[in-house]
Amino acid sequence: MGKFGCYELSFPITLTYPDGSVSEELNSYEELKQVLRRWRQENDRPRVRPVITLPFSVITEDGDLITVETTQDLRVLKMECRRMFFENNGPNGHD
Repeated sequence: MGKFGCYELSFPITLTYPDGSVSEELNSYEELKQVLRRWRQENDRPRVRPVITLPFSVITEDGDLITVETTQDLRVLKMECRRMFFENNGPNGHD
């Protein structure tokens, strides 16, 4: 999951839609894809997408469980993932 694939979601999760409503509990990537696909079909060319409802947990490549409680936590997680990716790969994503 994520742009550079540094972590996996720990299910279950819920989504918050742009209108403020919340999805049902999702228990797998397949359920997540189905819900997002259905939402996209119902909302032609949306400017704002659903987001994972905070707090949620992710599993790192090392198997550590990290709880994301705030948007700041999510920013830090994304920055760390980006840093680790480019430390291990060249600018074009190659070793």
